Amino acid sequence: MRRFVFGTVASFGLAAVVWEAFARSGLFSPALSPSLAVIVPALVQMVVSGSIFVHIAYTLYRILWGLGLAALLGVPVGILMGRFKAAERFVLPLVSVLSPIPSLAWVPVFILWFGLGNAASVALVCSPRSRRWPGFPSSSSGSAWEMRRASPWSSTRPRSRSS
Repeated sequence: MRRFVFGTVASFGLAAVVWEAFARSGLFSPALSPSLAVIVPALVQMVVSGSIFVHIAYTLYRILWGLGLAALLGVPVGILMGRFKAAERFVLPLVSVLSPIPSLAWVPVFILWFGLGNAASVALVCSPRSRRWPGFPSSSSGSAWEMRRASPWSSTRPRSRSS
């Protein structure tokens, strides 16, 4: 336990020293890389005033809406893919082509499409990049396995216990 605590404190301390050295180097303006002497009092003020909790609530709102929409879209699409080979042949190449693109690369595209409001954030969380829709891979493979199991010609069908 002591090693863990020491390692945690040491890593945060080293990150703080590196950040402070970078901030004081003058490579960027103080507006882009403020020093810890500016960050810590601002953070304390936001915690004391309670404004940081409003920002946290808005962020959670966007994340939960995005995940909820993703689940509402991902599970039915996954079930369709598992049940129908045509749906799998249509959706899987699209997901495979889009999966190598990092999430950060989609941000400007979503800002152009949805603007700077909540819609862009919710849509970015909801987007099906790299099969991260909640339930998408599970429902796809689960329904495909269930179809194979239910088939009278399947070798994965459960055997009767009477024999």
